[in-house]
Amino acid sequence: MVSAVVHPASTDIEATSNDIDAVNVLKANAQQAAKDLYQENFYAQQHILQTVAFK
Repeated sequence: MVSAVVHPASTDIEATSNDIDAVNVLKANAQQAAKDLYQENFYAQQHILQTVAFK
């Protein structure tokens, strides 16, 4: 019968890797949210500037 032995060091590495992946996902989401907010503000400002010129 073959049994797998899990060493504590390998589980620690796996847990650390999972934690790093979670942080990277959070960073990516925060960067995308900041980019979306910038674009919304930019386009709103451009709309105001362009429509005022025609009044």
